[in-house]
Amino acid sequence: MTLIAGFLKDGCPILMGDLLLSARDDSNTEIVFPTIGKISNEHLSKGEYRPISFCQKVNLLSPKLAVAWTGTKRHAENFMREVIADNIHNNPSRDSLRKVFDRIGGPGNISIIGIYRNGKEMCIFDFDVQPIEISIPGFEWLKVAGSGSQAFLDVSRNLESDLTSGQLNKLERGISAAVILSTALLSQEIVTILTLQNLFGAGYEILHPLGSDLVKFCGMTYLFWKAEQEHGNWKLLPFPFLSSNYSYYKDILVIRCVRLSSGAVLGQCKIDSDELHAFTPVYKSASPDNLIGYTPTTLNSKRVCNIFLWKNCNGETGAFATYGHYATESPPVIWRNEFGADEGISINMKFVQSSILKVASYFKSIKKSGSPGTDERT
Repeated sequence: MTLIAGFLKDGCPILMGDLLLSARDDSNTEIVFPTIGKISNEHLSKGEYRPISFCQKVNLLSPKLAVAWTGTKRHAENFMREVIADNIHNNPSRDSLRKVFDRIGGPGNISIIGIYRNGKEMCIFDFDVQPIEISIPGFEWLKVAGSGSQAFLDVSRNLESDLTSGQLNKLERGISAAVILSTALLSQEIVTILTLQNLFGAGYEILHPLGSDLVKFCGMTYLFWKAEQEHGNWKLLPFPFLSSNYSYYKDILVIRCVRLSSGAVLGQCKIDSDELHAFTPVYKSASPDNLIGYTPTTLNSKRVCNIFLWKNCNGETGAFATYGHYATESPPVIWRNEFGADEGISINMKFVQSSILKVASYFKSIKKSGSPGTDERT
């Protein structure tokens, strides 16, 4: 129920991490996932572990140091706090970080994957992470840890080298790879029929270099669409059933999620909920006061990731994603007066029609190759 990953993609260092915490817990506490909504006891089969809360697995301790963790929360808290107390986050080195890791009893209790800046160089490191015996094209260095490791490796093998049109620099290629991997994992979480004990994630942070600093990726709106094949023909629900956007307020991650469903009039939709989910770093406690002064981010982003969750006539499911930059052209969805009383959306029907053709074309391609599953392309 957890996943962290670090890799060099075409020379760009990237960190990824999920947000879910689990424990032995028999309480009746309800928990709300940004992806799949409210979960309570009736959704959970009997198991040793269950989801109980959330926090950031990727912790940006300074512009020079970022650390992703999986394992025991208490050891992760102690590691981050001691790094800060010793001022290592402002002058990091592998040796100094390793000394803290050993001192707090990290081996066997937590796994660490991180990036730090040493002069002009970005250095990737890991502590207590099992080596990977596979080689994936485009990845010069790859480390994963947590129960979601195999799912990450499975989607990594299918990562396409040509992620988007145009000439991308290495930073854009690294971020694109991370976005594709995270949307593939989120799609699995939404479409896979599993008990919550077997799920992980709820959302994924992406960290990358920007100039001389390390920063977390944000500013993209994610739209989830449903496509279904009936009698050989593909149909697309003419509105996204879920939209989300990641933003940061100080060091707090805020995921805004809007859920939509069919309205009273055929082909129209209504907004069912507009939620804010806040996630603190592991070494900070959650408090309602954390978001005082925060203004919700707009869903009318220039950058949009469209994730199409499909189901064919045989009941097989999968997903693929497209990415667009809508600085000059009309986006798939325009959110009208989204913070007022007259909330609503306008759908770009040309986008919907072209997307149906893309889904049909995509399915023909995987049918010929004989390998249906998750794919991401533009």
